[in-house]
Amino acid sequence: MSKKASSVNKRDVYRNCLEYVRRYLVDLAVVQEEVFANLKEEFKPEHVCEPTASPKYLVAITKLASAHNKVKIYSSIKYYKALLCLRHSIHLEPKSLYPRILALRWSVYLGEWEMAEMALAFEKAKPPQKNGVDDHLVEQLVFMTEIVRAYVDFNRDQRSRAVSAKTILTMTEKTNAEERPTFPIFETQAFANWVAAHLPKVAGFRVENLEACTSFAESCELRRDYAIELLSVGMIRDAAAVSQLGLWCAVKSGVLFRILQFVNINTLVRACVVQQEFKKDLRTCLDIMRTIYSSENLSSKTSLGFTKKKPPEMLEFVDNIDLPVSTKTPPRCKSPGRITSKFIDSFHELTLSETICSLHEISEDCECNTCELCSSNYNAAFEYWMSSFLYESMSNDSIQCLEKQFQMLRARVAVEQRAVLGKRVKPRPPSIMCETFAMCAVRWLRSLEDAGWDHDNSALRALREQIVASTLKICGYSSVRTIYYRLAVSQLERIRRVLRPSSHDWMTDPSLTNRVISTVAQYLFSPICRTASSSDSEDSEEQKKAEEAAIAEANAEYASYNNLLCRSMGSSHDVVGVNIVDDASAFSSALAMSHDGSLHLVKMHKDREPIVMPLAPKTKVESVKSMMDKIIEDNTRTSSLGKVTKDAKAFWAARRSVDGDLKNLIPRVQDILLGAAAPLVLPSLCLNRKGLMMAKCLVSASQSPDGSTLSLSYAKELVSLATKLERAEWSRVVERMCDFVGLSSRKEAVQELYSNIRVAVASGGVTTDSGPCYTFLIVCPDLTTFPWEVIPVFRNSPYVARIPAVHTLFQTLRMRKKVPVAVNASNAFYILDPDNNLGDTQRRITDYVSKFGWNGVVGKIPDPDVVKEALRVRDVFFYMGHGSGSRYFSRRVISENVINAVSVLMGCGSVKLTPYGWGMDGKSSVYDYTVAQCPSVVGCLWTVTDGEIDRYFMALVDLCFSSDGNRTLTGTDGGDSRLRVLVEAMHRARSRCKLPYLTGASVVSYGIPVIALE
Repeated sequence: MSKKASSVNKRDVYRNCLEYVRRYLVDLAVVQEEVFANLKEEFKPEHVCEPTASPKYLVAITKLASAHNKVKIYSSIKYYKALLCLRHSIHLEPKSLYPRILALRWSVYLGEWEMAEMALAFEKAKPPQKNGVDDHLVEQLVFMTEIVRAYVDFNRDQRSRAVSAKTILTMTEKTNAEERPTFPIFETQAFANWVAAHLPKVAGFRVENLEACTSFAESCELRRDYAIELLSVGMIRDAAAVSQLGLWCAVKSGVLFRILQFVNINTLVRACVVQQEFKKDLRTCLDIMRTIYSSENLSSKTSLGFTKKKPPEMLEFVDNIDLPVSTKTPPRCKSPGRITSKFIDSFHELTLSETICSLHEISEDCECNTCELCSSNYNAAFEYWMSSFLYESMSNDSIQCLEKQFQMLRARVAVEQRAVLGKRVKPRPPSIMCETFAMCAVRWLRSLEDAGWDHDNSALRALREQIVASTLKICGYSSVRTIYYRLAVSQLERIRRVLRPSSHDWMTDPSLTNRVISTVAQYLFSPICRTASSSDSEDSEEQKKAEEAAIAEANAEYASYNNLLCRSMGSSHDVVGVNIVDDASAFSSALAMSHDGSLHLVKMHKDREPIVMPLAPKTKVESVKSMMDKIIEDNTRTSSLGKVTKDAKAFWAARRSVDGDLKNLIPRVQDILLGAAAPLVLPSLCLNRKGLMMAKCLVSASQSPDGSTLSLSYAKELVSLATKLERAEWSRVVERMCDFVGLSSRKEAVQELYSNIRVAVASGGVTTDSGPCYTFLIVCPDLTTFPWEVIPVFRNSPYVARIPAVHTLFQTLRMRKKVPVAVNASNAFYILDPDNNLGDTQRRITDYVSKFGWNGVVGKIPDPDVVKEALRVRDVFFYMGHGSGSRYFSRRVISENVINAVSVLMGCGSVKLTPYGWGMDGKSSVYDYTVAQCPSVVGCLWTVTDGEIDRYFMALVDLCFSSDGNRTLTGTDGGDSRLRVLVEAMHRARSRCKLPYLTGASVVSYGIPVIALE
């Protein structure tokens, strides 16, 4: 640690940051006062916004339109005045092309389609002509005109959306291929990529183009949009990094509005995440927010709320922040999160005065910079009310206040909008305000659901209805920017309308009231897993009509936006079983989202509709999580005993005790969460003609007096299961299905057909499948730590793997010409103990792998380029060390690569998934490998000891990747012939560990089937 770093006082850094900002506030205040000073001197206030070609007006416009003043207008986010300035400049000086380019860009950024149409009409009437002097600007303007026209059509005309989107993508690809290093080209690429990033299902955003933005304001808007997009799709760490970088830039710029904006985004990101690390950052963000809006002095005598005074000389600039870095952590590639973490970290451990208990209230009588800014800038004012909403923990009063202020500010900004658009166009709320309110409204509605709000509270119910109505209306003003929020609000409102108590015994939860909805998945997905109305049901006709209306509405909405919904697959409380067969492209997929935390099963297969079934209420899920957390805690504690004691017997006794606890917990969890439905996670089989006939017999047997029956999809599944299950277990599945669809009175009739199916199986079979069938599990983040692969129902079905989401499975399958993926074990690369502190592991593994002739790196940090190349060209990649290796090769080395190698990561928690909260996929190295199209990732769910995981690794290599001559481990059961299927070898390798559950069950596979070549 350097002397300079060790001498840094965090409170001094914090004080200097505030002082650094304060110096710029004086300049900002001057900007606000002088922007329209020239116009006000020359004209009466009511005539300021009327365009004229008089010489006097031209003089004023010339001063106003200077580059310096344009930057000031944009920096203080007075966008409509800036647009008015551009409009006047264009009409007065049409040969000047750059204002025309800016008018097109900013009308799109702000979602002002009327303004964009005016600009397009002007370009059509007066197209630019090349003159040999500024031809590059002519080319840029022509390109801008074409792509803006396509984007306006995309937003305004739904019928031509597909054509417009194709045009935008084609133009974006064309400009991205341009290699001439000119500034207009960089500007054009940045704009085109921004537009393309807002098209549905278009991933990727070129952050590097931010450097080529036309102004600081444009850069801030792009950073904000990118952070919000990352938050929307659950990429929390990336969202945090981008928002932190935005805050850092805002502080260095000294533009108060931008500071408020990025403090809010940082706070929102951290308020959405349940992980402890983010909760610590949330407290820091709230402290910063409280400082900005504080009317009281800190001990440092600096406050962003101070009245304007000449600032004293600064002690130190933010550039000099140099916080200590641990020498134990090896150097990593620079990233936005790593660079900007210094800034956020400088605020940690600072405690503000206890007397500051609320934000400073905005007042017209107050002379502080914040109040003055908010009184003259509606965007800043709305950011203040968003801050208040976040600071008050998204309370009911704060959302009501936010909605009220939105309406007041909308009326305020309408004056400026009319000046820009004319009196013929009805003003709409600014897109940024619409998006901000929608974000806050969705978070408030979600917090109500999490808290289990009282539906009998008439005042709260009325407030909720008011916010829902306002949000849907506000989202309609800016449809493209608010699609996610409108869909979320619509879904929550549908759930409320079909709310009813559960009628299933296995979903009964004494700790919950009758407000619990456990069958929402059935309602939302009944069109794809249709069951007829049941005679056992006591639903009123009114309730049935409400449910049918909700289903129809959901289907229509999902059909319109189904290309967006795939982003959230795998993020809800679901366990999904999928059977892979030869024709994988025939799979169907569905997603049941449980808003109340209950667990649902969605089973998909190519020749039948998805089966959707509730499994367990929230309290059972929470109890399983608590029990598993206790196991993980005990495992972590006992795995460290070797460091404090040399008593081997005591160490192994403690370890075996925890191993026994996990062994006992596994069947218990199956009973608690899956119960009688457990066999439904087994692979489904395709039926032949005889099997289909048996399925139809089951449908007929299930018919009730009113004509209700089991669906053919359910019947096919029962025939498939009858080939694997004994009568008693199969009968329990039948009972569960009949109870679920309301045919309890017909379960005995269905159960009687078991013997007929078994006879058909014995006399030629009822299925067309041959060879192993796989189950792919998509597990919700909160339950990923549990070893589902070893539950009793999979005892005789070892072909089990996980996938992050259904669409990632299909993406991987499309990239592979043949499944299972065949790998050549001789084409392998390994990294062993890069920290060089696992001496025993080095000795064991080095000696073991020497006979294979593999290339590798031992005892040192590998070059990132070497790792990248190995993942790209090798068939197998082995890592033996701490964690997943992300300490030594960054996420970008993985995610920005195209991985060919099956990756085996033998480190503690190498594929562990850290939950982030509702609607988010959490954090895991698996996602980086999946993005890079890795066929399969094998790793550990929790902490393992080095000797045990080494033993597992060698057994796995012996059983799957080793030639017969290189085998070192042999069993006595005669069943150790070489296993070529990776998951089957993993299943067998578990028994080679001293702790088959703590060690063996911790290793799981994410990805498609893999076999080793002879």
